[in-house]
Amino acid sequence: HCTQRFLRKLLCGILVCTPFFAWIYNDQEIGFRTVLDDFVLIQSAQNFHESREYFVSTRTHTINGVQRHLSGNVDKRPPFMPFMTSMLFDIFGFNVRGAAFLNMGVTFCLLLSVFLLGNRFGGIASGVLSVALLCSIPLFIYIIGGSGMEPLNLLLITLVFHFSLIHLEKPSTISAGLLVTSVALL
Repeated sequence: HCTQRFLRKLLCGILVCTPFFAWIYNDQEIGFRTVLDDFVLIQSAQNFHESREYFVSTRTHTINGVQRHLSGNVDKRPPFMPFMTSMLFDIFGFNVRGAAFLNMGVTFCLLLSVFLLGNRFGGIASGVLSVALLCSIPLFIYIIGGSGMEPLNLLLITLVFHFSLIHLEKPSTISAGLLVTSVALL
């Protein structure tokens, strides 16, 4: 019974979030937003994809048509976003806009998570209003079209909030594990 109720809320959330998702990506140009950050994230993801090492190349040379990394450094950012992007590269091949495509999926999950939070506190109308308010913020519209970590961080923040509420309502080792994992990924 509890699972059926959650699936109904999830389906309702998908139906609500799909038009908002289409609306915010209607005229959105997908690409880099922050001058250095996006490039460093893509470079880290490319190195994850090619050599399974987390670093940013600072010097490379092409020798006989093969790019060789001669020096680099470890990025200061958490490796979760480059890791997720490198998994996309493993499946679909390298694409400079890979992180932006990942952010599109993350954005839909974020809208769904915001809907479920709003629905939890005030019903369907509150969930729809929560998503509409989020989609009306110009900075949110700006960051979701880029390759940065911001949409993933926002999603992880909402997941921490979800799992905190679940753990407060009914403490268990599973809910504690979900909460700790989401905090660690954040």
